[in-house]
Amino acid sequence: MIFLILDHQRVDDAFRLIETMKKRNVFPNGATVRSLIHGVFRCVAPRKAFELLIMFLEKEPMMQRLACDTLLLCLSNHHMATEATLFMNKLSGRGYMPDNLTFNLTMTCLIKGFNLDETCQILDSYIERGLKPGFNTYLALMQALYSVGKCAEGDRYFDQMIKGGLSIFLTLQCNGTSGGLPVHLCHTICSRCCTYYLVGYAGSVARKIKQ
Repeated sequence: MIFLILDHQRVDDAFRLIETMKKRNVFPNGATVRSLIHGVFRCVAPRKAFELLIMFLEKEPMMQRLACDTLLLCLSNHHMATEATLFMNKLSGRGYMPDNLTFNLTMTCLIKGFNLDETCQILDSYIERGLKPGFNTYLALMQALYSVGKCAEGDRYFDQMIKGGLSIFLTLQCNGTSGGLPVHLCHTICSRCCTYYLVGYAGSVARKIKQ
């Protein structure tokens, strides 16, 4: 029903239908929630869709988790990094945790379109709460940091990535099997890789000598 209503550009009617369902103690399922949010983005300009959905979600806490994930995905798909940042900051104080797919797509959007220092702060806050960036998220962040000379920050995330067990993907990327990395970034990351493993190997040898 929601899909059909929004297919005819009737956004207000779609919101009214959800409110009617609520009054009758009928809770929208996942498909309805996703249809509503994606449908609103199809019907109106992205910024207007964001404003309408934010106001609606404030009144519909029963839809919060899935709706927030879906809204963040829509914002990321429309490259709305500023709005995605505002939304994540708004929700972080409420204990909201996006799923891993939503988290990584949103962070990649922020890395490419928002202030890098603030993006790192947001990323760190969610890492502290248990979410794990994926390889592509780490790679995009390292590329952004190294390209503006923030090598210490890039190294910090490089260490996190290696400790998180993503080194095999890094090796494949640097060997050019998946492509897409600028040559200078490949050299930088491979250099960090060599240093990391040489230091680890030296430490292992030193421990054996002491024994």
